[in-house]
Amino acid sequence: MRILYVGRNAKIGGGSTFRLNIARGLIKRGHECWLAAWPGEVLPRYREAGIGYVWTPPPPWGGPWILRAIRKYSIDLVHASNPSPGAAAEWACKRTGTPMVMSIHGLLSPKHKQKTCLQRALKIITFEEAAVSHLERRHSDVVDVSKIALLRRPIEHRPHLPPEDEFFHIAHIGRLSKRKGQNALDFIEAFRRFSEEVPEARLDVLGDGTMLAEVRQAAQAYNAERDEQVVQVHGSVPNPSPIVGRAHVLVGASYCALEAIMQGVAVIGAGFWGYGTITRDNLLNAMRTNFGDTNMLGETVTWEMTPENFLTELKRLRAAWTGDDETERLRYWRLDEEIEHIHSIDAVAEHIESIYREALDLAGNGAAAGERASSSSS
Repeated sequence: MRILYVGRNAKIGGGSTFRLNIARGLIKRGHECWLAAWPGEVLPRYREAGIGYVWTPPPPWGGPWILRAIRKYSIDLVHASNPSPGAAAEWACKRTGTPMVMSIHGLLSPKHKQKTCLQRALKIITFEEAAVSHLERRHSDVVDVSKIALLRRPIEHRPHLPPEDEFFHIAHIGRLSKRKGQNALDFIEAFRRFSEEVPEARLDVLGDGTMLAEVRQAAQAYNAERDEQVVQVHGSVPNPSPIVGRAHVLVGASYCALEAIMQGVAVIGAGFWGYGTITRDNLLNAMRTNFGDTNMLGETVTWEMTPENFLTELKRLRAAWTGDDETERLRYWRLDEEIEHIHSIDAVAEHIESIYREALDLAGNGAAAGERASSSSS
């Protein structure tokens, strides 16, 4: 298959990571992949992976460029991420007759209910049970629920235990927006209290947003208090894997939480809502709500993202890491053993390949039905 992915941009984010990883998996299976999107920091990683690139203006204005790419590269299937890029893809697919699928990254916004690309798409792909439930309960009037396919996120599997060195590394990843940026400030306060007892603790903060300057100021204030750099604020990082891979604990949600787990790192779920420490017992439940980033299952959020709660979990994980009970340690670390069979790039690429083939079959049956109707009318 020759597949064209259509996204908003190639900037840092879950959508870019998904398109990069799934294309890598499909290329390994013998397919060819292109990306049509506005540029961004992740674009060099696409090119390194052998993924073709098609420049487009921001959605929904990219239709003509997508159309040219479909014709130039003889594209078999277009996969658009979210309704705004989907509208541009729909414009091109209508004019070329190319089959199209869509993925919804997160929850479908009410403002997108009138997007006709939702009806044109042969399959609607989403990534967690909460999003499937949201589509079925809130948007069944515009989305044919029989089209919905649940796909696990493709994550590179790099299993290991954190280094046994002099430091206890912690990474916090999240958008530093007005809402999530406050979570980062609360966590820095928790880290300040934690490092009074564990002076060898070190914190890396990754992410960008309107509160980046405020977060940097809080980090600099504590570094000055300690007279050494114990907190480092990186801003946007196109490839966070090396930093996450050396961490003992990751604080975050969504893709970054899964990437940490697939590297063997312990995780405290913290997104738009809090979840708390991930264990072997609650891992599958945590995945249903994207590790605290989505809460559409009617469940009460019982773990709030306060400095006190963060501090309690950091102490719990530190005790488990330094203790002699290997069973207790493995409650939190190496949870990749539980999910690598469904989240590895190879496993997800095989699954999405079957979804694409089903979409192509549907397109073929639709074309055949159209030909039969045309013949009978003549």
